[in-house]
Amino acid sequence: MKCDKCGDCCHIPIIQVSLKEVKTGKVPKWAVKLCSYKLKYVMRRKNGRCIALNDENLCSIYKNRPATCRNFEPGCSGCTQGRTWS
Repeated sequence: MKCDKCGDCCHIPIIQVSLKEVKTGKVPKWAVKLCSYKLKYVMRRKNGRCIALNDENLCSIYKNRPATCRNFEPGCSGCTQGRTWS
């Protein structure tokens, strides 16, 4: 399945970011926050979606997106679940 750039995957409630990605600056610090109840870094959210998703439904940090996003495959179960969260 090819990505149709709907942006629904960016509505998934928790997009985890590794400590290494934060410490090395791989993912911009403005885009992440520490999730206190899980003690993990997650992507910040705005209006129910990832803060890095721009108005054209494209990732504004695509080259520096977290591994969670890089490993996301169009058509996978998370892709179809994202459509129910948006």
